[in-house]
Amino acid sequence: MLRFIKSRILLSFCRKKQINNIDPDTVKKILVLKYDRIGDMVVATPVFREIKKSIPNVELVVLASNINRPIIANNPYIDDIVLYSNNWIKLLPKLLSLRKKKFDVCFEFEAGVVPRSILVTKIIKPKYTAAVFKQHGKYGLPVEKLKVYDFYSKYDVDSHRSINFLDVLNFLKINSRNNTYDLHMSRQSILKIDKFVKNFDPKIIKIGLNLEGSKYNGKISVTKLRTIIDKINDDYKAIFFILASPWERGVIEPLTEQLSVKNIYPTFFNISDIQPFLCRLHIVISVDTSIVHIASAFNIPTVGIYADDKVNFSQWSPNNNKSKVVFSRSHESTLDFNPLEVAQNVKELATSFVDCHK
Repeated sequence: MLRFIKSRILLSFCRKKQINNIDPDTVKKILVLKYDRIGDMVVATPVFREIKKSIPNVELVVLASNINRPIIANNPYIDDIVLYSNNWIKLLPKLLSLRKKKFDVCFEFEAGVVPRSILVTKIIKPKYTAAVFKQHGKYGLPVEKLKVYDFYSKYDVDSHRSINFLDVLNFLKINSRNNTYDLHMSRQSILKIDKFVKNFDPKIIKIGLNLEGSKYNGKISVTKLRTIIDKINDDYKAIFFILASPWERGVIEPLTEQLSVKNIYPTFFNISDIQPFLCRLHIVISVDTSIVHIASAFNIPTVGIYADDKVNFSQWSPNNNKSKVVFSRSHESTLDFNPLEVAQNVKELATSFVDCHK
């Protein structure tokens, strides 16, 4: 019964008429809702650039999360960042403040119909709201019946998610396909990482290892990690860095000791510092997670480990012409991959580095 009531309330928000586009010359203020994961924010960065390239004088504001804000903290195309909160007591005053700004357009990029996002847009009350197409409905209602916003991009699950996001800009008659990611590092982070990297021989190949991801039970086991490292060590002199967050120290340090490998070092950089650090690596090995997308932003050679899910891969594959991919045997998990295949791909990517230092 409760589900039925929620579905009726949701239907009451639906629009009878959709709008194809509006005149971009009439747009003075734009709000982008992007308060989800780090990788999602990376993939959305082309949107900010293309908006400002097309409408240079527009005021562009992003409602971001505390966790993904560092990705756009130094972005020159964004005029202001407002921090989202899951706590309505903290969030509501911010939404009401945004409402006073009287935005012309609000962009929403959720994959599905999310009632909380709908409520956020209703409180902020922009003149128009445009959204990426929705892949699934809500409360038993098909997505076709839930046209809550003024505009939706075309349904396209075969294209990369960055292209899906750019398609929403058609509402402003912006037809860009430039989905190159746009990350801007702080001077402080660059200096910090340069100081750290100076401790290691520049002639030895540096390989980053990201062991866990938030999707598809993403994880590289100790056994498989040991196989990957041993096989690479057979042919190359390398230094391995485990890429971990500061709060993972209690897990990663014992794991490093368990490996008993001399040329492996745990690192615990925050999301601001990990960007320049990835730039100093020669190869990155990672399960399907934000590290793949950050490495793609800087075109770092990457071996990505993905579940055997064609739709997910088409949308979230590495946006990087120097990447290689190893698929798990499972549709639901990245766990069941072949570590020998990962090692072989790393060796192929390492060839160019070795040739440069002969």
